[in-house]
Amino acid sequence: QHRLITYGRRPGADLTIANSLAMPTGQVLDLVLFNRSRRIELPLIGGFQAENVICALALVIAEGIEIDAALAVLPLLQGLRGRVEGVARLAD
Repeated sequence: QHRLITYGRRPGADLTIANSLAMPTGQVLDLVLFNRSRRIELPLIGGFQAENVICALALVIAEGIEIDAALAVLPLLQGLRGRVEGVARLAD
């Protein structure tokens, strides 16, 4: 038997992206995970990246990985070279 975990941006899902804030080097995500609010910094740019990450989070949780352990690695993720990659930064 498989565990069904729902995810997305819609309130009421098991894993929800409640809010996202774009930053120069990624984004800050406010997540609701099984009715518990969590905030993470994700070093990936783009809303589609946040959606991919929450899908992957649902998969690893369904496989039995603890939520805190799964969340701990998200700030370490790196995007693929050439794929929504920063090419320059304005000087302050």
